[in-house]
Amino acid sequence: MTDAEIIREQLNNILAEESDVALKNYYDEASRSYDDFEEYTDKIGEGYSCPDYPFFDRKIEGLTPGLYLFAARSNVGKTATMTNLMWSYCMNPDNHLFGIYYSLDDAKHDVIPRLMSMLESIPISCGAKPKRYLEEIERLKHEEDAASYDKQRTLEAYMIRRKNALETLRASNRRFLVVDSDEITSFEALVSHAKKVQTFVKSIDPRNDIMIAVDSVFDLTFSETKFRTRDEEARETSRRLKRLYEDMRIPVFGSCHLRKLGSERRRPVQDDLKDSGRLQYDATVIFLLHNDVSENKQNAKVYFGNPPEIQPVIEMDWSKNKHSSYKGVSYFYFQPEYSRVQEASEADFRRYDAARFSR
Repeated sequence: MTDAEIIREQLNNILAEESDVALKNYYDEASRSYDDFEEYTDKIGEGYSCPDYPFFDRKIEGLTPGLYLFAARSNVGKTATMTNLMWSYCMNPDNHLFGIYYSLDDAKHDVIPRLMSMLESIPISCGAKPKRYLEEIERLKHEEDAASYDKQRTLEAYMIRRKNALETLRASNRRFLVVDSDEITSFEALVSHAKKVQTFVKSIDPRNDIMIAVDSVFDLTFSETKFRTRDEEARETSRRLKRLYEDMRIPVFGSCHLRKLGSERRRPVQDDLKDSGRLQYDATVIFLLHNDVSENKQNAKVYFGNPPEIQPVIEMDWSKNKHSSYKGVSYFYFQPEYSRVQEASEADFRRYDAARFSR
């Protein structure tokens, strides 16, 4: 029996066992998969850019649909990092992006003062409690010493900048939306909301699209599914977030906590991802964040400013990166009192690299 006859007999056996199977032209199927890929890459183009963060922008090589995780222990600055980057992407008019920030950790009225602080470098409390500042200004007007006058002028400047921040937020109504758990109570509700917003912005301009941020991903609940264990729920969260960005073809930012390390002071690794190892596989990019000042206070080696008045630096370890070739550490100056994150200079990059490995 020739080879051709053997193959023909095998095919006949398959068809006899599965009479409902229609033989496909798999050569054509292979060609179609490459055509589909080319159509997909044509649609995403160069990806979205954020000129405010040139090193990050260069290394991400264009933000495209995917799940981007910002993972860190408490008080590191993961929410501030994610928010600052998202704002930059959404404020770039070339991107035609509308950002939805789903705040599941905090109420919307707690998030807005942080945005105001980020925009105008004012204390978060100034955005949240302006009446306290106005009362203090009135009190200081009755003092006659120079220190009181200087403080009064400072507080008055804060109030002017607060007004500017609020106007900036109002003017960004076509670029940015904050939604909290009072409006979104489950993963199913989040998906429904995101799809409605995507449909709306595209109806205004077909070039428009959305990106979303979820803070934090493990605060998501499910209204239609019950789980036996927390680990099972976490795996489902990871799986559905992956399906969300694939179905909607949008960038999804998400924050998540890392497990506590007890007395250890080491920098985080992927195995520290809390509750779900599946995130290591479903995430497109994983940023592991570390804040040496938060961990080690005055003994920190990675900081900016002059001792003893040191300010934290956020170390961003690009632990997993399926969208570009970069696998390194980048650095951001962090001003917690203003919820502001700015990219460090490349000269400081080299200094911080050396400091991380010094004894």
